[in-house]
Amino acid sequence: DDSERSRFREAVLGASAAADAEAGGAEGSLAQRVKMKDVVVVLGYGAIGKVVCEMLDAKLCRYVVLEKDENKATAARDDGRPVFLGDATDGSTLEAFMAGDARLVVAAIADAKACTDSVVALKRINAQLPILARAADDTHRRRLARLRNVQAVVPSLASDSKLLSLPFGGAVLRALDYKREDVDGLIEESRRKALGIFDGASDNLVREEQATLLEQLGLSDREVKEEVVAS
Repeated sequence: DDSERSRFREAVLGASAAADAEAGGAEGSLAQRVKMKDVVVVLGYGAIGKVVCEMLDAKLCRYVVLEKDENKATAARDDGRPVFLGDATDGSTLEAFMAGDARLVVAAIADAKACTDSVVALKRINAQLPILARAADDTHRRRLARLRNVQAVVPSLASDSKLLSLPFGGAVLRALDYKREDVDGLIEESRRKALGIFDGASDNLVREEQATLLEQLGLSDREVKEEVVAS
C-alpha cells in the first residue's frame, strides 16, 4: 500500500514525498533510479530468503525484501530487516518498489508458479535486469534460463534448514561477483555458527550442494581454480 511505498522511499532512497516533489518529477525519479543500482532486491523471506539476507548483511550489501505474508514481514521488520509488505508477482508492486532498477533481483520464492510470474513481470519492466531465481526442478530451471540475464538454480537439498540454504546464499554472492574463496569462507563460518560444532557429514552436504549450484551457474571447477590463481 501507499504507506509501505513511502516507508521504502524514505528508508532506502532517502526521499520523502516532499523531497520527491521538490526534486522535480523526472529529475527526482532519475536520482532515485541511480540509487537503486546499488540495491539488491530479494523476493520472498522464507528459509532461503533469510539466509540470503544474512549473507548480504555480512558483505555490507544494501538490499530490500518484498514479502507478501504480513506476519513474516512484520516479524522481519521487528528484527531490523528492510522487509516490505508486497506481492512480488504483481508488476505494479515491483515498479512501485523500483525492482527493475536493482543491482540484482533474487527470486527466492518457493512456489514455482509464483517465482515464474515474478521473473516474467520483472522482465516486462526491464528486459536487461539481472535475476537469480530459485527453480523448483530442472525443467523449471531451463524454462527460466531462456530469459535474458536470468540465472536459475535448483536447491537439491531440503530448504527448510538454514544450514542447507547456505549454498543458495553463496550463489547470490557469486552472481554479485564476489570471489569464490570469500564466499566459501562465509559459508563455512555461517555453517559453524548454525551447528555450534564441527560436523563432517553436514560439511560434506553443504559442499556438495554448493558444487551443484555452481555447476548450474555455469562455473566449472576449472574456472573457479583459474579465478583463484588469477586473484
